[in-house]
Amino acid sequence: MTPAIRKTLRYMLVSMLLGLGLSLVAIVTDPQLNLSRWNLYNEIELGMGRDQVELILERGGVTCGITEPPVPRTNACHFSDLWRGYQILINKDTGAVAIKTFGLIA
Repeated sequence: MTPAIRKTLRYMLVSMLLGLGLSLVAIVTDPQLNLSRWNLYNEIELGMGRDQVELILERGGVTCGITEPPVPRTNACHFSDLWRGYQILINKDTGAVAIKTFGLIA
């Protein structure tokens, strides 16, 4: 093997190890720093009542368009983290979660 190939392989290996290390740091610190709201989103289930959803969101530090009377209550809550956007839609008639969606933020 020539010295140039060895040097290239060494740079590739170091780059992969650095990438792996940074990924592990993100995975370990994410729950601690609450960088992701994925767990919060997963706590909310279809059919869950508006009041339960409000408590979960409040506990997670999320404020959105779901408001208390006499202000007209909206039926959608939008929130995001660093890489995903989340939407919770509540049925006007039943007051229960009807639709949950999320998408990656570009």
